This record gives sequence, structure tokens and C-alpha cells, in this order.
Amino acid sequence: MENLQEKRNNDLFVVYRYNINNSNTTKYIMGIYNSEENALKRQKMLCPNFNKYFKTYTSENGDVTFINKLQYGDSNIEMFTT
Repeated sequence: MENLQEKRNNDLFVVYRYNINNSNTTKYIMGIYNSEENALKRQKMLCPNFNKYFKTYTSENGDVTFINKLQYGDSNIEMFTT
């Protein structure tokens, strides 16, 4: 049986981006990382402004980024659509 540390090492952190000013709200994967720290660095690089109300990072041009944590391995996840 996997211990907790091994399980954490199997987690993936996906950074997504979309633009609130665009009527086509396509979401883009901006990176996939094996640590939350690296995902957060990428998120802050793309969108340096933290929105406390929505708990998201935004940029001056309307980009919004967020992170989803996924477990490595088999899954059944519904993806976003436009």
C-alpha cells in the first residue's frame, strides 16, 4: 500500500488560463507540474495580481489563472468546453 508521501508524489498540478474580456471563453492548459509550488510559480508569472474575493490570480489584460490538482493515473474527468 502506498504511503502518504508516495501518494503526494503522484499528484499533478495543472495551471489553466482564460480571458474574461473574450466572448470565447476557451480555457488553456499553461503547464502541468509535479509540485504545487512550481504550479503556483507559473500561475504568478502569467497573472501576478491576486484577487482575494475569487481566490484567483489575474493579469492587467483580463487573463485569469487557476490550478487543479489531479492524481496521476487513471481518471474520468470532464473537461471544459467553450
